[in-house]
Amino acid sequence: MSAKYAITSEAQRKECAALLHAIRNTSQMFYSRAQLIGVHTFIEFTGLINEYINLCQWAMEHDIDFRHINVHSCVEMNLPTHDVQIQYIGKKFACIFSPWLQKKEFRDLFMSELHVVDE
Repeated sequence: MSAKYAITSEAQRKECAALLHAIRNTSQMFYSRAQLIGVHTFIEFTGLINEYINLCQWAMEHDIDFRHINVHSCVEMNLPTHDVQIQYIGKKFACIFSPWLQKKEFRDLFMSELHVVDE
């Protein structure tokens, strides 16, 4: 990981912690509102958001500024995940998007946008 993305000061750590707290609160509000709307697939987005929050929490605990963990940072971070996390994310994506990914051409287009390279 590049030092550019490391948490290097207490002020930076506090800023990240405050942002993570705000993200958690936003997720809770989203879930409450989604429940009121009552569309199951829309509610499923909360699971994706919460898994993102878990990954951000892990990054912070390992002195990584989670604000830079994205495809645009161009830094390969090799963040650890557990099989169950990947399965969970896959199930949420499947619930939400599988109906629109039935055609192979759409699946291929979707996969090409993940920017994943086989080792």
